[in-house]
Amino acid sequence: MSAMKKAKRIILVSYNVLITCLMAILGFLSSCRDTPADEYGSPHALFKAKGNVSSAAAQQPIEGIKVTSQIDTVFTGIEGQFEINAGVDLPTGQSFNLKFQDSDGAANGEFQELDTIVEFNNPVFTGGDGHWYQGETEKEFNVQLKGKE
Repeated sequence: MSAMKKAKRIILVSYNVLITCLMAILGFLSSCRDTPADEYGSPHALFKAKGNVSSAAAQQPIEGIKVTSQIDTVFTGIEGQFEINAGVDLPTGQSFNLKFQDSDGAANGEFQELDTIVEFNNPVFTGGDGHWYQGETEKEFNVQLKGKE
């Protein structure tokens, strides 16, 4: 190898070592900071609907009604009460579809299905984590079902 090629090789190797050392130092310096890491995501919250289901004719609570939202399914209790997670979405005013179905047949009377919308206007959230999760909000939502004809 000629002297010129050896000199070029030494310069390139030295340059590569210098760049590698600088990159390592910058990497260590940037990983040892005290500020929290950047977070990626979007604000979200849990919306709950709760209430009672009763007969429109007799004004009596109905047990065993299936209540369905986009993320949850529950059945009404002895007093017709339910609590369902209506949805997880952006923490602003939202509307969610709820479906009420008679699931036990004629055991306590037969009732028509009901598809309805529960609206959360200007919701107030509790229990957020101070980051992306804003918490949860709930709305009282009572329903009367008509008997099947």
